[in-house]
Amino acid sequence: MADRLALELWDLVHGDVQNVEVWCNACGHHGLLETRWLVDRFGSRFPVKGVAARCRCQCCGSRDVDSRPDWTNRGPGVVTRHDRRM
Repeated sequence: MADRLALELWDLVHGDVQNVEVWCNACGHHGLLETRWLVDRFGSRFPVKGVAARCRCQCCGSRDVDSRPDWTNRGPGVVTRHDRRM
């Protein structure tokens, strides 16, 4: 059964989230992909977590990658952290 709470790229576009953060679990390299570019490439109903499956780290070549919305433009009070140990 599909997770009904999973964010899709459409949710980010309409929530004015400009980017998706992509993080390599193997080496820690990370970067941002533009939400609009991802919509053009995969469609608006593509899940944000699904972006990771389409990525490979530019530094080490690993496919062990995570993706999540880039909430940095949300202002104070929102804390994002990526830690493999959690």
